[in-house]
Amino acid sequence: MLLLLSLLLAQAPGAAATLAPADASKTTLGTPTTVAVVETDKLKGEPWELAWSPDGDELHVVGMKRVRDGSMELTFQLIDVKSGKVQKSDEKPEWAREYWGWKSHRAAPGKPSFEIGIDQQRKNESATARPMGGDLARGGVSGAPGASIDDVAGQTSTNVLVITLLLKGEAIGQWKGEPFVPGMTYGWAPAGMDAMAFVTQDGRLMLLDEQGRKQKIDATRDVRLPAWSNDGRKLAWIEKQDKKKFRIQVAEID
Repeated sequence: MLLLLSLLLAQAPGAAATLAPADASKTTLGTPTTVAVVETDKLKGEPWELAWSPDGDELHVVGMKRVRDGSMELTFQLIDVKSGKVQKSDEKPEWAREYWGWKSHRAAPGKPSFEIGIDQQRKNESATARPMGGDLARGGVSGAPGASIDDVAGQTSTNVLVITLLLKGEAIGQWKGEPFVPGMTYGWAPAGMDAMAFVTQDGRLMLLDEQGRKQKIDATRDVRLPAWSNDGRKLAWIEKQDKKKFRIQVAEID
């Protein structure tokens, strides 16, 4: 199982630009702007991936819904960052594939030594217990077709595989009896910055760098899919607004 997890995190092209190392404790995050609100009815599922275009003008959102045969049904949307216009896409752009590759990689772009650790244990847990950070944002998939984790949480306890991702002593993602999803709870900064944004256990956004310096963004809540722009100047993430709506947030970085 560890080999499979490693492979899922292993194949990743590097980010294009090389930037200066970041000090997460001193990074200034501007006031977030809601660029768009996506609805599960239109997305045909909950947000599953978030990617920046190379020029920073667009965001690509993948929606996922588990269907009755157990397979995943994916949908795609493009969001204009300036206007907030949401447009349906027939497929995932190549730039979104490349971005997701390094964003969700096991190691920081250009820094193989700055790598996520994987801990696996079998524990008596509810098979539908929420992963850390709040329902699907913490890496889970609905336990029943068309249902969210909130809908099915609280079933009887059972022995499940608990997967925890660790970096610099911080748990950056945890899955309890749920499919493992690289990148759902974290996003690397571009090459050279040696930093990451991830979701804390209480659903907040946290910045962390290679030296272990960190900064918690207390104003955030129910965060998922943190995504650093290719030039390192913006950070995007998704916040759950209610059961069927999700806000796409973007903030400038100084």
